[in-house]
Amino acid sequence: IRSGGAVVRLRLADGSTIAAAPATTLSIADDRIALSGGRISVQATHRDTTAPMLIATDHGEIAVVGTRFTVSAGAQRTCVAVSEGAVSLRSSDSAVPVAAGEYGVAAAGGPPVVHRPLISEAEGVHLDAPMTVVRDVTASGGAFVETPTAETGELRWTFSRPRGGPCRLWALVRAPDSTNDSFYAAIDGGPESIFDVAESRWSSRWQWSPVCERIVDQMRPNAITPTRPLIVPLDAGEHTLVLRGREAHTAVDRLLVTTDLSFDPERDWSEVDGGEPAR
Repeated sequence: IRSGGAVVRLRLADGSTIAAAPATTLSIADDRIALSGGRISVQATHRDTTAPMLIATDHGEIAVVGTRFTVSAGAQRTCVAVSEGAVSLRSSDSAVPVAAGEYGVAAAGGPPVVHRPLISEAEGVHLDAPMTVVRDVTASGGAFVETPTAETGELRWTFSRPRGGPCRLWALVRAPDSTNDSFYAAIDGGPESIFDVAESRWSSRWQWSPVCERIVDQMRPNAITPTRPLIVPLDAGEHTLVLRGREAHTAVDRLLVTTDLSFDPERDWSEVDGGEPAR
C-alpha cells in the first residue's frame, strides 16, 4: 500500500484502524504489518498477549496487544510514540516496554532506547499580561496562549531535568502568516533570540517547531535571515524557558524538551490526521 500524496485510512478485520501519512509504504498480512517507510498512527483493539499485532520496520519490531500509538520509519531509525496503553519494541535481540507518554527508538546496530520528553500545556505555565489563554477546541487541552499586542506579554515555563546534557526545546505553534510568527526566546536568564516559529511554513494548523535563533550576517544586515535550532547544554536541576511577545497573535499550544537531538515531534510524536474515514 502506497499512500502517495494523501492520508490513507484502513480498517483491519479485528476493528483496528490505521492512518498512513502521505509518502508512506506498508503491507498487511494477517496480524503483521511491514512498514517500509513513512508514518502510521494505529488504534489497535485489545487482543490476547499470545497473539499480538506485529509491526516490522528495517530497524526492529513492535508487538501490540491493544493501544494507540504512532510509528515513523526513516532511513536511520524507527520511532514509536505511545498515546495510550503500551507496546514492546524489539531490536538487536533486546526488547523494551514503551508506555503512554514515552517513545522508543530502534536504530541499526544497537538496542532500543526509551525516552520520556518533558511536555507542558502552554496555558498551564506562568503568564504575564497581556499574554493570555484563548479557548480553542482544536488546541491540545482545549486552549492555547498568545499576546494580542506586539512586543508585550511573557510566558515562563520552569521545568526540572533529572540529568544534565544537551537538550532541544520545541513548541507546538500556529502561525498563519509572516506577520504573526515570532517570539523572543531566552533560557535561564540568558540573551534573547528571535524565535521565528514557522518561517516559510505558515499555516492555520498546529505544527511543532524547534525553538531557534536567527543567524545574522553582519556583512548583509538586510538579507533574509535563516534560522538554526537551539541546542542548549542544561545541567541537572531547574531551568526556565521564557517566550516574550514579539508579534501579536502568534499562538503556542504546548512546550517540550528532550535530550534526544534527533527527535522531531512533528514526525515522531504527532498522530496522523485528516484523510477519508477508515475503510
